Amino acid sequence: MALTTTVDQLLLTSTPSVPWPPRHTSRTMQAVVLRQDYAYVDSTSNIPAAIRGKVSPSLLVHGRLPLFKDEPGFLFSRDPRGNQAMVLIIKGTKHVIGKFRFVLILASSTNLIPLVVLPINILQEGRTFRTLAKQTEDLLGANITPSVSLQMQLSGSVFDNFNYFGGPRLRDNVNSILSAVTPEVQEVLNDGQFSLQNLLDLPQVHPHMTLPGPCAYLRIYTHLKGQPTESHDDATETGINHGVAFYTGKAKDIWRRARQHETNAGNLIVSGLYYSTTRRSPPQHRHMIPLIIFEQATVPEAVMNMAEKTMVVVFRSYQGWPFRPVQSDNVVPTYAIQQHRAQFMRSISKPVRSDVGWLALTPLGCNTSSPLFEFRRRAQVQCIPMAPGDRVYTRTFTTYRLRRTIFWQPLRNGGVMPLLPLQLVVPDTSQFDGVAFTFGKDFAAQGPKPTDARRGYLVFEIMDDKKPHPRAWIGVPSVGPFKNFDQASSLSARFEWYDEGRTTWYTVPLQRVSLLRKPMVKYVREGAIDKIISGWRLAMTLIQALEGIVYQEPLNGFAEVVIGQVDILQTDHLNQRYRW
Repeated sequence: MALTTTVDQLLLTSTPSVPWPPRHTSRTMQAVVLRQDYAYVDSTSNIPAAIRGKVSPSLLVHGRLPLFKDEPGFLFSRDPRGNQAMVLIIKGTKHVIGKFRFVLILASSTNLIPLVVLPINILQEGRTFRTLAKQTEDLLGANITPSVSLQMQLSGSVFDNFNYFGGPRLRDNVNSILSAVTPEVQEVLNDGQFSLQNLLDLPQVHPHMTLPGPCAYLRIYTHLKGQPTESHDDATETGINHGVAFYTGKAKDIWRRARQHETNAGNLIVSGLYYSTTRRSPPQHRHMIPLIIFEQATVPEAVMNMAEKTMVVVFRSYQGWPFRPVQSDNVVPTYAIQQHRAQFMRSISKPVRSDVGWLALTPLGCNTSSPLFEFRRRAQVQCIPMAPGDRVYTRTFTTYRLRRTIFWQPLRNGGVMPLLPLQLVVPDTSQFDGVAFTFGKDFAAQGPKPTDARRGYLVFEIMDDKKPHPRAWIGVPSVGPFKNFDQASSLSARFEWYDEGRTTWYTVPLQRVSLLRKPMVKYVREGAIDKIISGWRLAMTLIQALEGIVYQEPLNGFAEVVIGQVDILQTDHLNQRYRW
């Protein structure tokens, strides 16, 4: 199988070392791309002795080096007669040159950078070679000294939030939220004394409902499985206890958001305490009530966050765990951050609730993070495609890299497990699911280990033809009724990190799902189909999230999720430029 290269390999920090002919004094290279496919033979008499027969056998197909239309390279020498040139072609990606047991060393090999002699007429010539630093200067732009004095203007979320919540506009924004509370809700909440039935009697979301602007809403779940039948009472305020669950959110399209809630509730791959609670309530006992409806089509996000947070406090819809004592040595620091924020909001709302005589609500809360705080920052995902090849001789893949910090999860036996957490976010909502990757138990006890690094890169590769990856993260069958299942095997996953002491990049495959684990054997015997195919569903969900696609038939049972902001590396090789 022939190779091309990932486009990032063409962004070089310095001029490559090549056997310059003696007559060359400028030592400059020129960007070129091939105008057509070409099968190169490096043993003919027109090949200079310095490079004749030097192409690595691993790159040859039937004794020839396949080169492809639009494949990039660098011209560094011309024949005096002007009919051929020496060109450097980069093949392959960073690959393994050695290993410490299960830890692999990453490096770019000179064996995968063949020097070839090609006819001039099949080359399209571009700019002189430019280093990565020079190309980056194009992105940054020139430093220009302004001819006029500049005025400071506050921008960014921190200052925006101050402007909305602590500046002179605070009263205006509070009034706009209060005036957007629907008349029916105002009547029920007016004196702070209301029953569950009063809430259930409020106007609820109905199919294809449209609103003039965004809204804040309350989800109510009753008749929870596992709760005594008398655990809530619709007629009195004392019934709003742990027998009923509350969730508060905001939405731009209320009917679309309602369908997302129900779709995620029916999709077992979407986990978390909120949706596990949702599934305990029969569909006919799930209610969605608009509380605040803005008349304007566009409302600042900070104001929407204020409105949502107000309702979270009003209905005490936080989950219970944020109010447990904060452990100073918490191995997952984001948990402690959430606890501090929730407890802060409770501390400032408690005296207000007492002063106005607000009802002592004790529902089963389903909210976790506070919309007033920027807790979930979208991950930055680097998407790196490969250079052109063809469908006969090459298989290409797209690489996705995102920076991750290793967290340590405490275990029941007192130990800890290293995890690489990843959030899968439902677009346009505050809902998310999570998946955590870990390392196999067999990585090297001696020598470099992934846990030596506090952070590194979670790296996914997805085969462009959607066929199995040579090192698939999960292997699935492709026979009988499962003939289309092999798309999940087009995904591979690994962790990359840089060892500063050894000045070397390393990578290790991430833990795969094993069909031979004891729980899996148990699932097969029980015929638990959902659990058997859970690994397949997760791989398919990751592919969908990374590629930003929405599955159609027959795969439309997957909830649409995203991982973060995906920046695609785009290179203009002939003009020696790149951009994200």
